[in-house]
Amino acid sequence: MLGSGPDVWEIVAVAKDNGGSVADTAAYLEIDPRLVESALRDYGADRDEIDDWIERVHALNECDESTWRAALRGRPDRVHFASLPDEQRAIVTRDLGDFRPLLAEALRRGSSNYGLVCVPARFPLNHDGIGRLVAALDALLRAHPEVGAAISLGGEIWLQDPTGS
Repeated sequence: MLGSGPDVWEIVAVAKDNGGSVADTAAYLEIDPRLVESALRDYGADRDEIDDWIERVHALNECDESTWRAALRGRPDRVHFASLPDEQRAIVTRDLGDFRPLLAEALRRGSSNYGLVCVPARFPLNHDGIGRLVAALDALLRAHPEVGAAISLGGEIWLQDPTGS
């Protein structure tokens, strides 16, 4: 279908993250490698324009994220938990002492919620460990793609490290 799939700038951004590897970029985006090759040819012809676009998109994303983070800071856990049903989101947390009682209360009342994704302490929450955390979340979503999977599994899902570390 014409017009579907990632834009040239999106393919180029992923290619840059993958050291220019056509195969890795195609695998990550789940597209034909020929589309990556074509996007990289277009990039060669319009490098400045595409780099400017990528930079603008990153700047907008950072602005949106900083606004979002500022809005979340200082909100009580009860408010975070209560807002999630409307967004169809689970809480991803290590803070079980605060969130387990909220989950138990919601389950007792029969309130709509999407449960907890519990992050074990073996996942370091630093620059080096974030990739493992993202890979574990990706594996969890692939294993349980249905909305409300945590609730169907008793309200909690413990994150498993796909690297076995």
